[in-house]
Amino acid sequence: MIKDKRGFTVIELVTVIIILAVVGVIVAPKFSNDGFKESADVTNFLINVKFARGKSMVEGGGWSFKINSTNRNYEIFDNDGNHAELPSGEKNPVNITQSISFSAQDTLVNNRLYFNSLGQPTLNDNGSTLAKHKIIININGKKIFIDPFSGGIYE
Repeated sequence: MIKDKRGFTVIELVTVIIILAVVGVIVAPKFSNDGFKESADVTNFLINVKFARGKSMVEGGGWSFKINSTNRNYEIFDNDGNHAELPSGEKNPVNITQSISFSAQDTLVNNRLYFNSLGQPTLNDNGSTLAKHKIIININGKKIFIDPFSGGIYE
């Protein structure tokens, strides 16, 4: 009488477990969320500042944003100087995960940059003093530029 063999041997099971472990070690780091929050900070900043620029163009100027490097946050203000409701759904001031800094050759009052009715960056709320140099904002190691002539905002 021949015995009916069913199932796997111990060696086969151990081999499969070792293969799955090796695949898990290789694949698992690809699913980690490292860097997602930092990238989201940059994306949300771009959304919020472009929103402020657009609203400034529609409402005749005066919208602005202010960067606070010490507290790692920024604020968006409407043309009345009040905290604006942000399209990203975040609350003012918006906190940044790692770091945020402002670099401008023009003198900014209180690290605040305004937009006039043409969307150009200005140094004061009435839009009379245009920024003359490119503004650089560094968020979590990524640079964002604001063009002084067109007001374009880009990475």
